[in-house]
Amino acid sequence: NPDSTSWTTSIFNSFVNRRRPITTILLSAQLNHSYRPAQRGQFTVIINDNQHATDLGRKNKEQETLLYAVNEYGDESKLNMIGKTRRFDSSSFIESIPISRILEGTYVIESGGIKNISCGQSALSKYKNIIKLDPKFPFSYFVLASCLKKNDDPSWRRYALTGKEILEMTTRIGGHHSNHDVALRDLQEMLKE
Repeated sequence: NPDSTSWTTSIFNSFVNRRRPITTILLSAQLNHSYRPAQRGQFTVIINDNQHATDLGRKNKEQETLLYAVNEYGDESKLNMIGKTRRFDSSSFIESIPISRILEGTYVIESGGIKNISCGQSALSKYKNIIKLDPKFPFSYFVLASCLKKNDDPSWRRYALTGKEILEMTTRIGGHHSNHDVALRDLQEMLKE
């Protein structure tokens, strides 16, 4: 039987030579470094692989973020740009919730899609009121950022950053409205400038 120090060194070197990142090797040994296997030739080595631990940590963080997104932004993720849950068709005008009622008159729909969003003072006031009513509705920030940027108002960036932060949450949620993807992409492009 080799002494415990040379045995430990031998086991450690065999793992290092495999070029695996090792943070911990735990041997079935007592604190005095003696090793007495239950059966000759058997031992226990537990490897904590950095990559595996990193992957698990990342997956856990992703799941926590998704759970947070669903809990905090689940309702908003289903809404389109005009505060309705349906696509832009004639039946979507039947649906009416507080956000969609406030936004009436701020947009024009043609051929199944929004063709014009108003940047007038009345429309901007409505979007600011929606932020007070539902600060998690991302399109208020999106439209304000877009309109203020067109008017060379430096506050556009603050709205863009907040909208981007919300949209990064809503787009993680399965079944979110496709307008969220478009708005997120547009805000990311705006913020590059």
